[in-house]
Amino acid sequence: MLEQLHQRGEYPRHLLSDNGPEFMGKALDQWATLAGVQLEFIRPGRPMENGHVESFNGRFREECLNAHAFRSFADSRDIIEA
Repeated sequence: MLEQLHQRGEYPRHLLSDNGPEFMGKALDQWATLAGVQLEFIRPGRPMENGHVESFNGRFREECLNAHAFRSFADSRDIIEA
């Protein structure tokens, strides 16, 4: 999704996320540096500081991930993008 935004010239100025390892890795940090995107992290143990994302994650899990049996990575990508 971020690369799709890049192709349209619409990178965000900053990304707010929790402190999970998937958001603190070198790959994301390198990408953000190259893209000129500021990474911001909520305080550990404070998911309410990122309420919109927490709400989205719950709805996405319930309405999409729990509702489908994905046969492959490509199948999951197609269903999620739809």
